[in-house]
Amino acid sequence: MSKSDDKRAAPPIKRVPANPAAKEPAKRTAAAKESAKEPSAPSREFETDADGNLYTRAADGTVAKICSPIEWKAFVTDTDGRRPAHLVEITTIVGSQTVEIPIGLLDKPKKLKEFLVEAGMESPPAGEAAARQLVKLFATFPRTPHIVRVERDGWIPRQGGSAYVFGNTMYAQDSAVQVRRTVPATASQRGDPEKWPAFTRNLAGNPVLVAAACFGFASALLKPFGHSSSFIVAFVGPSSIGKSSALRLAQALMTDPQELPTWNGTRSGLIVAAGQCSDKPLVLDEIGQAQVQDLGALTYDFGNGATRQRATSSGRLAVAAPVSTVTLVSGEVSTFDLMRTAGHSPNGGQVARCITIPAGNPPAGVVEERHGERSSAAFVRKLNNTLRENHGIAWPQFVSYLAGNLDELRTEYRRRMQKTGHAIVEGSEYDRSNNVLPRVIGHFALATFAGFIATRAGVLGLTEEEITSALRECFRRWLTTYVTLVKSPEQTIIEEVRALIASRKAEIIPYADSVKKPEAFGYLYTARGKPLKILVNRASFDALKTRHGEIVFHNALRASGLVKLGPRNSVTDQKTLPDGSRPSFYEFRATDFGL
Repeated sequence: MSKSDDKRAAPPIKRVPANPAAKEPAKRTAAAKESAKEPSAPSREFETDADGNLYTRAADGTVAKICSPIEWKAFVTDTDGRRPAHLVEITTIVGSQTVEIPIGLLDKPKKLKEFLVEAGMESPPAGEAAARQLVKLFATFPRTPHIVRVERDGWIPRQGGSAYVFGNTMYAQDSAVQVRRTVPATASQRGDPEKWPAFTRNLAGNPVLVAAACFGFASALLKPFGHSSSFIVAFVGPSSIGKSSALRLAQALMTDPQELPTWNGTRSGLIVAAGQCSDKPLVLDEIGQAQVQDLGALTYDFGNGATRQRATSSGRLAVAAPVSTVTLVSGEVSTFDLMRTAGHSPNGGQVARCITIPAGNPPAGVVEERHGERSSAAFVRKLNNTLRENHGIAWPQFVSYLAGNLDELRTEYRRRMQKTGHAIVEGSEYDRSNNVLPRVIGHFALATFAGFIATRAGVLGLTEEEITSALRECFRRWLTTYVTLVKSPEQTIIEEVRALIASRKAEIIPYADSVKKPEAFGYLYTARGKPLKILVNRASFDALKTRHGEIVFHNALRASGLVKLGPRNSVTDQKTLPDGSRPSFYEFRATDFGL
């Protein structure tokens, strides 16, 4: 652009007030007042033309272009007040862009010009004189509205208290205001918030579904309520019983639940995901996809409150991201069963950090109360269809209520925590000297109270008694699995072998019929009409071998004396069938199973 273009007599048509927030034309800026003390310095004002380009006008009426359109939006800082900047909208060759102009540049006209060039401004200040004029304009900008800069959702400090950020909004005790995201928010919202409570009435009578919602809500309570640690809740059971639908319900509190994250990733990747979900539930489907050797360590990683220490590219220690989340997972086998396949036995700390809840059995699965649907499968289909059309609408309302009443709710929780715990364990018998159980009861009490808060916030259409009853049933299921878990692995395996054979007696056919049904569960060998031994096909124990690990499973059988050992101390032996084939079988005494 030539100098004749920058300086011309044709006046721009719109004067820019010195203070963009002022309703009336502002008085002269401090810079203008200072320049007025020097008679040789012409007085200047800021104006724009029809396209929004910014100019200054000298006392003689000539105008000089400063830059292409620039519009002030707000004053921005980090949550601790650092890195102050003016948020402005500039015009670039690809359209409007919002950028932050650091306050530190406002006494450096040359660097300000370079910054705008790097930002892609369509027509940045042509020289240092124009940049100085732009600095004068920035000096008139106010410090309100003031918005904070945040990276992710979750709790942040605010004026001696706490506020919760979700999406582009910060919820505090007395307000809900906009924030500036350094990383774009990804949550999806769809549906009518007023219809959500009526939909959640259908969770009543279905303990696993109620627990999924309550443990999801509890993730926002961990930090402000001073809960001991993050933890995992695992819904375990056969396929096609609705476990993934329970996870979809938890994810639908915040966003679209159709694509569920899985365990298919590295330990480091999963830890990063947990850090990104701090103060929100982390959902991970298909625990069978996990790298088994990492499961034990991950239970500690998720519960210890911070991601692993890492070095930056410069060799300095990076700041560890906080981990404060309830991780909801599902699978056909439990975390601890998978650990055992790798030869690891869970310890008390891992058991306290990972709650295993049996999700049910076919055909009902997670659905115990169908609420008028013809089948459990029909209920699950309706649930998933509803979540597809209604998601991401409960969380803003929940955290708004939570942040707005945080002090009162914390006080109430401290007062009711012990009573809530007693209500959860009502009817269950357990060893009160056990140091694992109080921690697990604490997790359940927190989830129960989170459900109470969700009810008051208008996002859970259940009564406190319905919530307590559901969490009590899930605790009872957890306790059953825990009693089994604390037994020695060998004892557990033998009990499961006995239970499996007893439950499949009808599938143990006469040895003479083995040719007709070579894939039967097992065969009964008799002599003179008297049952002598049960021959169980190798494949019949595949599920138990997968759960415990084949070596551990066989060692338990070998040590028990329950199975007849074959050559070289083998737990299986070849037997000749009537057709001449010689498959391998596990051989048990018939009398040991009441035959």
